[in-house]
Amino acid sequence: RDGQFYISGLRDPLAADPQSLLSGTQVDPGRVHSHWQFYQSLDPEFVLKRLTASLTPPKSVRLSIVEDRIVAEGEAPDTWLDRARVAARQLEAGGPVFDISKVRDVSPAARAAEHWQTYVSRLEAQPGIIVAQQRASGGHFYISGLRDPQAADPQALLSGTGVDPARVHSQWQFYQSLDPKFVLKRLVASLAPPKSVRLTIIQDRIVA
Repeated sequence: RDGQFYISGLRDPLAADPQSLLSGTQVDPGRVHSHWQFYQSLDPEFVLKRLTASLTPPKSVRLSIVEDRIVAEGEAPDTWLDRARVAARQLEAGGPVFDISKVRDVSPAARAAEHWQTYVSRLEAQPGIIVAQQRASGGHFYISGLRDPQAADPQALLSGTGVDPARVHSQWQFYQSLDPKFVLKRLVASLAPPKSVRLTIIQDRIVA
């Protein structure tokens, strides 16, 4: 109009500068009158930049765009994870989802719980031990169940798990496992067979 150009619309602050885009167009910047209103684009690259700026992820966490999601990977303390969860909930509908499922919680409490579960799994894999209940509370761990006297010592199984034995409170009730190896040992102990008799396990039977 009258040799002047007028343009208006919405612009994300992270978007390219409209003025710089005039370069090479042969349009006189002095004749261009623009009016841009603020808005936040749902473009994944812009959302990623805003999340990075607001969350300042630790060096151990990497944020990237995977298809239509923003994915965080790595290790972080629970304080950062809490902030990330809040940010994920606050993202606008229609934009990319913020996925933090691949970030491992390395806070002391989380590491302790992870070590405890390693120990519980180790116990559950042992013949002659049945874990009935287990829980963590106030930095201490409680476990109870059944144990055959011939089974592995639960205290010894703590070795290498990273669990502090002083924080473990266990209660094991006596029971006799039907594991063939244990039954064989009990038979040998109670019968004291002569040297001419040999007891062995064949499939699911104990054969003399």
